[in-house]
Amino acid sequence: MAAHMKWKQELQVFCKANMAQVQRLTYELCAIPAPTGSEGRRAQFCLSYLRGHGASAYLDEAGNVVFPYACEGSGKVLVLAAHMDTVFPEGTPLGMREEGGRAFCPGIGDDTANLAVLLVLAAWFAQHAPRTRQGVVFVCNVCEEGLGNLKGTRALMRQWAARTGAFLSLDCTCEAVFHRAVGSKRYRVTAHTEGGHSFSAFGSTNAIEVLACLVQDIYALQVPQREGSTTTYNVGLMEGGTSVNAIAQRASCVCEFRSDDEACMAQMERSFEELFARARARCLSLEVELLGTRPAGKNVPAAAQAALAEVCVQAVQQAFGTRPRLASASTDCNIPLSMGIPSVCFGCLEGGGAHTREEWIKPASLGPGLEAAGLALCGLL
Repeated sequence: MAAHMKWKQELQVFCKANMAQVQRLTYELCAIPAPTGSEGRRAQFCLSYLRGHGASAYLDEAGNVVFPYACEGSGKVLVLAAHMDTVFPEGTPLGMREEGGRAFCPGIGDDTANLAVLLVLAAWFAQHAPRTRQGVVFVCNVCEEGLGNLKGTRALMRQWAARTGAFLSLDCTCEAVFHRAVGSKRYRVTAHTEGGHSFSAFGSTNAIEVLACLVQDIYALQVPQREGSTTTYNVGLMEGGTSVNAIAQRASCVCEFRSDDEACMAQMERSFEELFARARARCLSLEVELLGTRPAGKNVPAAAQAALAEVCVQAVQQAFGTRPRLASASTDCNIPLSMGIPSVCFGCLEGGGAHTREEWIKPASLGPGLEAAGLALCGLL
């Protein structure tokens, strides 16, 4: 018992004293582009960093950097993950700017600074070899953002789900602890019609009109109303046609629905399918391509999930001095939550402007952030 408490005390002392290390590592990582699906350079950096600190880390089939610590045998493990990818495409300028106590760089908060916290903690475990009650799988994962469709976590769970007792994702800011998964389905819908000249073929079906009617039908939907849950929909892109004097033969849109309730997800899927069928009757053909699907939580033990969330809330509150709210989000936790595994996400920083080129963090918040992550590990191990 004394040895068990000793390593926790040592880790907390380390976390309080190493904000500068996290900051330096964050800035180094920010300079390495990592668009979703093209995280290879950043993955190699993370792999080299961990191995350089004595960790037996490896790249898995999806491109995740994985460091299993004290995971021998068949006992339950804790997974601690942070994603390497950012939403910004190849070629995005990644210059760092500091001003007014803030550091600005695309992707710095989502999720680069959280990734730096994970790497520093994993390196500490590799170097100090604490005797924990269970193993920890440290993961720098790929493809969390957008149409990455959580590829990295899906691959990770194929290997580790049976042994995972709890899953923690370091993502977003310290303002909230995300304990419910927002599921989603995303579609590209393409309508094909006869088209023709806008004057001589007037009256022919216009593919843009078909999709305009579909969009109107989507926005007329009444979302399911279930206490404690939220359901939404959106049409984010539309394109089609060839010129102002041509009746469009082809048009497409990208749409989605989201919910933090599995039953509401199923109801929205039925509603969308009905609207697609209605649109299909208006044109020559209608293609519906499923671009991505993220599951909501399912059959997660309520008591275990609440206990995990409370450990994280207490850790963030102790480190930052303010109690984070409980909220829903779409994160890497969606996959383990859909498997009934208790999972929670929280961030190790103060910041804003996520997914914009003016994204920023407060570098001074990285110290409390490292402390919060360390406290969460101490509370769970």
